[in-house]
Amino acid sequence: PTGLVVIFLPLALGYLLPLVPRGLWWRWLLYALESNGPAFVKLGQWASMRRDLFSQEACDRLARLHRHVRTHPLAHTHQLIHSAFGRPVEQLFARFDPEPVGSGAVAQVHRAQLLATGEEVAVKVLHPHVRDFILRDLRILRALASWLQFLVPSSRWLALPDSVDQFARVMTLQLDLGHEADNLERFRRNFSLSSSSSSASSSSAPAPAAVSFPRPYRALVSADVLVESYERGRTVDCLFHHPDRRTRAAVAAVGLRAFLQMLVVHGFVHGDLHAGNVLVRSTGDDDDGNGNGSGGGAGGSAGGGSTGDSPSLCFLDVGIAVSLSPRDQANFLALFTAIARGDGERAGALMLRQASHSDCADPRAFERDVGTLVASVRDTTLRLGRVRVGEVLQRIMGLVCEHRVRIESNFAALVASIMVLEGLGRQLDPDLDILATALPMLTVELARKQALGIVDAATGWTGRAR
Repeated sequence: PTGLVVIFLPLALGYLLPLVPRGLWWRWLLYALESNGPAFVKLGQWASMRRDLFSQEACDRLARLHRHVRTHPLAHTHQLIHSAFGRPVEQLFARFDPEPVGSGAVAQVHRAQLLATGEEVAVKVLHPHVRDFILRDLRILRALASWLQFLVPSSRWLALPDSVDQFARVMTLQLDLGHEADNLERFRRNFSLSSSSSSASSSSAPAPAAVSFPRPYRALVSADVLVESYERGRTVDCLFHHPDRRTRAAVAAVGLRAFLQMLVVHGFVHGDLHAGNVLVRSTGDDDDGNGNGSGGGAGGSAGGGSTGDSPSLCFLDVGIAVSLSPRDQANFLALFTAIARGDGERAGALMLRQASHSDCADPRAFERDVGTLVASVRDTTLRLGRVRVGEVLQRIMGLVCEHRVRIESNFAALVASIMVLEGLGRQLDPDLDILATALPMLTVELARKQALGIVDAATGWTGRAR
């Protein structure tokens, strides 16, 4: 933490005082974020998506972190591949591009062609010493969480240490590319099954071909190296200034439906949905585009071409994912449904029932406050262009602290994912109606869980109070 003060205090002074030219200051900030480890790169990636909170210049500058983090030497890549598979690069690949197509927080990606089959693949390789950097970052975050909890006692109801512990678990798993291969297969299986089940019962589910994920080559997967199918397309940020509003709206709708499918139906949510991790394709696309430089959400240079009338999305870099137990998923579904239906007091009651610990002195007051907040949101139909979702979530967190209701760390992780989704949705289609998209899927899934006895039809409660 002391080192952070030494690095970032001069940056803050340089920003507040006209001591450093603005262009140089931004290069200085990017260098500081990259130098301080993957967790700080992730923070910059998140900030770049929050155009409701930060200036356009800040978001544009920080967007560089999606795919242009400093690369490591080619010799390190060759060494890791040889160590992982017992053979040099020349015996595995007919072609191996020396320049990475992209570099992210924990790894970089090279484009290659398999020697055995001629298939085009993406080869993801961890950066040197990345595990040491992650462990250091996690120690810093734990210290900051403890200090904040000591300085602001009410913040303990946000379960910050638990959230850091959960972040530590997912970041540690991200350092095992074999785990990412497992996640890829799970996402591919979920959306394959959805094409014959959820899609049939809900008009809000994405069409089967609208969502895809790279295919891992199991014989070429290790903790340090992941070989997966090379996916063509362009990162979604290429559309932020697209002149055709209908194109942007169509892409936003597919993305939102896919996210809701992960959350509401699958209980398995991509936890790193920044713009660099989403490729856009269409039936009319035959250009090379960015490709899946999925090393921490990295892509290559922007490609041309049109997205056409039938856009599809390919999600990359699935090392971070939020997995909900059946009980947690059902609880979140009941809470989300209550909010979507405008029943804020019921939502407050559900939050109290699901809290792992609570010293709430006046539960009815908490329920009324949540009811007032939800009513204000419901009145505007949750349109991204009119409602600041991040601001609403901050107000909910404020109520949680004020009334001493301890939330689950999984809930905090989902809140972070939704805030990033808001950034993407706002840039593509400010008029995207979350409520209209979510309600049909929520209604179908809630009815299914009620039929199975997972959710009580009368109360909306699941399981037993903790």
